[in-house]
Amino acid sequence: MRTTAAKTVFLLSLSLFQMHGFALEYGWTGLVKCHGGAFISSEGRQPHIEWFKKEMGISSKYTERESGVMGLSWAHFLTMVFLVLSFVVALIALILRYRRTKELLRLLLKEGSRNDGEG
Repeated sequence: MRTTAAKTVFLLSLSLFQMHGFALEYGWTGLVKCHGGAFISSEGRQPHIEWFKKEMGISSKYTERESGVMGLSWAHFLTMVFLVLSFVVALIALILRYRRTKELLRLLLKEGSRNDGEG
């Protein structure tokens, strides 16, 4: 069974690499080779964000807006707070359920041992 699975994985990965090589040969990757220098800023470390905005047609009204908490929108922040609180409440409920189950099992075992002695 393992050899069949190993052969299948090997053939699938080999075909993936072959398709990737074929796409690179014919330029179907979507990579643009000639515009790489225009995207890099004069320092060479950071992308030139103004060039990117101009090329993508991004309006300034959609960028660099600092609203909400820590740069997040209020809707995103409140959603994350709700998710974290839901996780904490579920964790507390799980712990309380575990304790109650443990207590009930202890009571049942105690009751069972009492009945064994009488009968």
